[in-house]
Amino acid sequence: MSSIWDFIKRHRGKLLVGGVIAGAAYAIHTAIQNLHEQQQLMQQFKTDPLRIQARRHYVYDTNQRACDKSIIELTQCVAKRILLRFDVESAIAALKGEPQLSNEQRLQIWNKLKVLAVGRIMALAYSFSLLTVALKCQISILASYICESFDRVDDSSWWSKYMGSYFGSGNDSSGFGHTTIDANAQQIFLKCIQYYTTQGVEKLLDRIETVCEEELCDISLKNEFDSDCLKELFETIKRRMQSIDTRHFSYLIVPKFADQDAFALPHSGDLQALLHRLIEMLESTKCKSVASSLIDFYLHAAVHFCDQHSNRGKIPLARVVPLLADCYPSISRCNVDSPLQNSLCSTELHQLCIYVFSLPPPMSMSHSSVQ
Repeated sequence: MSSIWDFIKRHRGKLLVGGVIAGAAYAIHTAIQNLHEQQQLMQQFKTDPLRIQARRHYVYDTNQRACDKSIIELTQCVAKRILLRFDVESAIAALKGEPQLSNEQRLQIWNKLKVLAVGRIMALAYSFSLLTVALKCQISILASYICESFDRVDDSSWWSKYMGSYFGSGNDSSGFGHTTIDANAQQIFLKCIQYYTTQGVEKLLDRIETVCEEELCDISLKNEFDSDCLKELFETIKRRMQSIDTRHFSYLIVPKFADQDAFALPHSGDLQALLHRLIEMLESTKCKSVASSLIDFYLHAAVHFCDQHSNRGKIPLARVVPLLADCYPSISRCNVDSPLQNSLCSTELHQLCIYVFSLPPPMSMSHSSVQ
């Protein structure tokens, strides 16, 4: 038993990361499966034009509910990665459990701790919000393709043609033009979010840690902070993050090599069309504004927590840091009234999804090049 325990302690980080990756893969598989099942269920609908609007509502609502579930599952995987990266608890344990540390060593740990505590809050706010916006846009793009197929009814066998094309049965689907997207292209497109939850998030955390170190290096632990001061600190870091990345971190979700890899795949034109539409949406002013409002849900929750648990108006930063450490479990949860649930219910996010969903599906690159 002791040997097993020793192994777990030595490989704790690897085991947790492995669990995170497995959880992300499962959530993505579930999202893909939901899309397949939904298209099968749509066979039950007739082709009456009067019901097209009802179908659009059905497709949108079904996809968004499945998307919300996937977001909740994936954010919990990301939260574990953040805990591993910003290990606040180990730094606090070192301060409490190692009395032999010199004053200089303690000061070094405290300065590291303030970066870890603030960085962890910023990492949570950014990683959760980008994940939410990206996956919502992806699902809305795919849902628009499904609805487009309903609008292109040219004979009584339209559904069998569509399903044959989708599942690769070899049925003729020429009547649907560029609006039918290959199933493999859809799956690879959805798996962009898996790249984000692994490599993309790590790059995001690197950027956040660097910015936090630069902003906090000249702020003394003795500086007095109240809720307004803490809010201003978060806003300063947020402005820095926005100013240094004009692409709104789209490359963390769609890797730079995605287009090159797509050329080696069948139906690469379909995949390129999906990727380009997603990048276009992520880098749009509308999407940046929505992501910013979602980030504020988490930052405001952290400020509110610290304000509730402090005894007086202004306290030294050294006393704010432990409060920021304590608030992480509270603001990273997914239950009712959590920042995550509030962001999923956001009016701005809903309007963004409707906007993406209502756009005409992008033309496959292979078709556009021919035309």
